[in-house]
Amino acid sequence: MAKNISATLDLNKSVKSFHSQVKKLLEFTNITEWNGKKLREREEEIREQAIILAGQCIAILLANLSTSPKVLKYSVSQTQGWRKVNTQKHGYKKRQIVTIGNVEVT
Repeated sequence: MAKNISATLDLNKSVKSFHSQVKKLLEFTNITEWNGKKLREREEEIREQAIILAGQCIAILLANLSTSPKVLKYSVSQTQGWRKVNTQKHGYKKRQIVTIGNVEVT
């Protein structure tokens, strides 16, 4: 896989992109060119597209978790004992995470 891919955070868009990429890979033109090596290359390309789709799904999950008030409340309660009594919140910090499939989510 090459460079990082930006997260779309839209499942329908990600599935459509996967569909269009894989649809091309399922086609074959010149049957005389097909052999085991060609089949293996095609398999790897299809697998790569599937991994990218999985990365897009994980990016959506991460985005949902990071914006959920329930998750924030739960995480604060779970880390209460780790902080000193006078510890103050310093707001949110943006982080970039690269998921499986080189999908980058902020």
